[in-house]
Amino acid sequence: MTQPDMLTSFAISGAASLFGLFMCFAVRADQARLGYALTLYRWGFLFSAPTLLASLAPADRARLVFQAAQGCTAMGLVLLGWASRQLQGRRTPPWVGWGLTSLVGLSLWLSAWGLPQADYAMVLYGVLSLVCLAVLLEQAWAFVRSAKISLSEWGLLVLLAGLVANWVIHLLHALGDGSSGPYPEHWMHAPDWWAQPSAIVVATWPLAWVCVVVAMLNERLLQQLHTRALSDELTGALSRRGLRELGERMILARRRPYDQLAVLMLDVDHFKRVNETYGHLVGDDVLRHVVQVLQDRLRDDALLARYSGEEFAVLLPIRQPHEAKVVAERLRSSVEGKPAQTTAGLVNLTLSVGVAYHHPVETLEHALAMAESSLAQAKQAGRNQVALSLPEEAVDTLPPASEVVPS
Repeated sequence: MTQPDMLTSFAISGAASLFGLFMCFAVRADQARLGYALTLYRWGFLFSAPTLLASLAPADRARLVFQAAQGCTAMGLVLLGWASRQLQGRRTPPWVGWGLTSLVGLSLWLSAWGLPQADYAMVLYGVLSLVCLAVLLEQAWAFVRSAKISLSEWGLLVLLAGLVANWVIHLLHALGDGSSGPYPEHWMHAPDWWAQPSAIVVATWPLAWVCVVVAMLNERLLQQLHTRALSDELTGALSRRGLRELGERMILARRRPYDQLAVLMLDVDHFKRVNETYGHLVGDDVLRHVVQVLQDRLRDDALLARYSGEEFAVLLPIRQPHEAKVVAERLRSSVEGKPAQTTAGLVNLTLSVGVAYHHPVETLEHALAMAESSLAQAKQAGRNQVALSLPEEAVDTLPPASEVVPS
């Protein structure tokens, strides 16, 4: 079998991963979610870089070093997939992300230690195929749910599809007659017709991924700049004008019949008392704290605006009407359970929440008015609770109160 210069391909791959690491350090993001995603991208490219060292390993150690490097590469792919998920505003608990990352690495390292060459090769190709396929399906599902897919997001899907195809071809070859004969130290045992394309894929995928990452980050940062132009100066939430402008766009983007929109109106209970007791500077701290808590508990596709004074509005894309109540209870519970750290010490807070449902034939202003009416009901009923104004057909779909708990 004629093999291309795979050692050079691995050297290029490792160098490209280091370049990706450098680019991720060069990008700055002041939003916590983007910063967390950047940190995961850095780890992902760092774990993908050992192939550079493997290509320089002495001949008597090459096989062992390459096996270690392949495990690191698989872990890097998991981290890059996790980072892309975080970039889109979908959270993965750290123990889940790092647990899966460690499981993938250990499975390959233990297989290299305890299995024959042919069996290890099948495990290697199988794990790499599954990791890339899982990331591809997860990203594709996220893009399907979004109103618009950008060019960089398409690029990520194409890249992942190429990686899946590459490793599946290797796996099928290993399962067939191609499994006979000694494996090269770099383990890229492929049919003759795929050897050269595989070398290109191995060499270029980190560089392609970092290009996609930079493009996606630029899109997010440009979106942030535009959003800030429509934001409230004190809290960083959208202004009332921003809510109307972006809210109308959100309504127009509901291109599927099952896309629905909930409107939440939230009021900080007894905020006037906070100002009278502690002063307006502490009141400002409280408002900023509330916005931070709400932003941490909302998906990226939700809009949060300071509507007036201590009153906030949320536009929330949903699939089922009961989701609005679940989210409203989650926001209320989160604010109640996290006192505000101010210059005067900790200040306990509660929220009253009104929920309305936007009908496609109605204006945004009408839905906001309905949410305000529901908010008034929540305050009249004693505050620190959620009141709903949903369509009659949605009432039967609401879950029991015992099921509506913070996640």
